[in-house]
Amino acid sequence: MGVTSSDNSASETLASAGTEFNPTLTDGFDNNEVVRTKILTGTDVNGAAVDGTVDVNWGQPWELSPIAADISDSEYDYYSTIYHELLHAVGFSARPNEAGQDLLDAAPSGQPGVWGYFDQYISDASGAAIINNSTFVMDSAAYNAHKTEGASPAAGLFFNGPLARAANGGSPVGLYTPTTFESGSSVAHLDDETPNLQPLMMASATDFGPGAQNLSTLERAILADLGYTLVTGAITVTESGGSTSVSETGTTDTFDVVLTAQPLVDVVINVSSSNTGEATVDNATLTFTATNWNVVQTVIVSGVNDFAIDGNRTSTVSLSVNDAMSDDGYDFAIDATVPVVTADDDVAGFTVTQTDAPHRFLKAARWTHLTWC
Repeated sequence: MGVTSSDNSASETLASAGTEFNPTLTDGFDNNEVVRTKILTGTDVNGAAVDGTVDVNWGQPWELSPIAADISDSEYDYYSTIYHELLHAVGFSARPNEAGQDLLDAAPSGQPGVWGYFDQYISDASGAAIINNSTFVMDSAAYNAHKTEGASPAAGLFFNGPLARAANGGSPVGLYTPTTFESGSSVAHLDDETPNLQPLMMASATDFGPGAQNLSTLERAILADLGYTLVTGAITVTESGGSTSVSETGTTDTFDVVLTAQPLVDVVINVSSSNTGEATVDNATLTFTATNWNVVQTVIVSGVNDFAIDGNRTSTVSLSVNDAMSDDGYDFAIDATVPVVTADDDVAGFTVTQTDAPHRFLKAARWTHLTWC
């Protein structure tokens, strides 16, 4: 990627990013975008040239910390903005311009065009494709009628990929089609004039304060429609010595926890024991970040004395993702469980304890019966 910077406080542009295009453009949707083609096929279709570009306007009041609490209501969320722009570079963007022209600024009415992969899924509210998926010809009348039609779901243009539609309750997903066409924004973003889409990362505009740093299920589905395989994260547990055993005398054992894939934002794992009368854990939660996701965190398990002759007992330590506090890519991670054997230290018996004064056992007196005469 070619990375540049600017410093223009008067500009409304925070940042921008995009792909370069294949020097040999062909009619249709595939292999015309350099970044997407290289990621998915490994083929560098433009050789030594940069695959795409990123520019950041440092004239804006940025907060570089990814922590929401650090981002004030007079600062822009740097991480959210850069994630947004990089998704444009990988293909989350429409290629038709205001006139409905293709990547060659051509495609006269009735003729096949050169498009991006995203463009095959642009539809009207009923799901009818704007660009014919077989002939690559745009329905110019439909595009012109809907491109400035206003807010979805009643009007405008939509993304109608099968996975996105399924994630949206069976309906196509509204794209940004304001009543005045905005070059670079119209059709290339989710419709932030629709309340359920406005908070998402790929909405058309952002504001001061914390932004979305986590892709929604809907946005992940759109990326999957674009051909990307989204890695679903999982929890990996490795027990020391292959098992976990403690004793009621208070001995401890450990196991290590790590994630399988890098998250965009934090992943919080809840850690709990099924029987705290037998075994406890040292931490109730583990937090993995985008930088330490592959660094092992160790959980210490301690045995608990219960003063009962109950034999060796098995309890379970469970590790589960806290969905509300974690990257959505880990929402479907399967809970991990660790069986813990607690060895009993209690035995049957009794204890004799002497009191302050020793007991004296007295011989009983014998009564003598007298007979009077």
